Amino acid sequence: MLEAAATALVLGSVLMLGWAAWIIGRFATRLPAGHLRGEWAVLLGFIACFILGYLGYLGVFRPAHRSVTDLGVPGVFLLGAGFVLVVARLMHRTARDLSRISVLEAENITDALTGLYNRRDFDRRWNAELARAKRFGLPLTLLMADIDHFKSVNDDFGHAAGDQVLVAIGRLISESLRASDLPARYGGEEFAIIAPHTGPQSALVLAERVRNAVEQRAHQALGKAAGERKITISIGVAGCDNAAQGCEHLFERADEALYAAKRGGRNRVVVAA
Repeated sequence: MLEAAATALVLGSVLMLGWAAWIIGRFATRLPAGHLRGEWAVLLGFIACFILGYLGYLGVFRPAHRSVTDLGVPGVFLLGAGFVLVVARLMHRTARDLSRISVLEAENITDALTGLYNRRDFDRRWNAELARAKRFGLPLTLLMADIDHFKSVNDDFGHAAGDQVLVAIGRLISESLRASDLPARYGGEEFAIIAPHTGPQSALVLAERVRNAVEQRAHQALGKAAGERKITISIGVAGCDNAAQGCEHLFERADEALYAAKRGGRNRVVVAA
């Protein structure tokens, strides 16, 4: 009777450790290869050693359980295995919830179509960058871009094709910028870019790089249907070389420069005076 109880306790411990190992193994395979996955593999190795030790205990001490007190060691085994299983399950649930929170946070700050920052997060980041530039006397520039004749793209090729153009332009903008620049889809076919530590004349080079990339490659989003059709953007640039000495109304100035680019024939960059 006691031997059967001891065996049940040890085998139950083995089963719980195996369950914990399965949970941890499934979690670890979702991690990128590297140091972190290696540490989880070490934990799996410890669990495997525990399982072998428990089974070895059965083989060596199985006939030695003659009183209730002899069940203490198998009982401790069961408690230890239960602890490992509870920790593994809590770890898995926590990681799953953190992943969901991360996805929700990303959706909250990014535009679903282009993957760029959305307007709400862009406004928040703009206020932070402007405050920092004013505090330390840094240069700061704002770029406002608008797709030329975008309505005709939707009319001629359909809204699905228009969405593909927006996705392509969002990607081209991201690829053309520096790591420190902050691009956003500001609304509809309009994009905004914050260029920290950058004066307006330096930002002109950046804006031209973006404009040229869109002119050369954005039409590829339409495939063969594009024919000779070109997709272009107009960009207005407004900024200051020292925000501490005055860097006001940049949005209004960038918008005015953008409309000047539109009036001037589109597919061009205009720097606000």
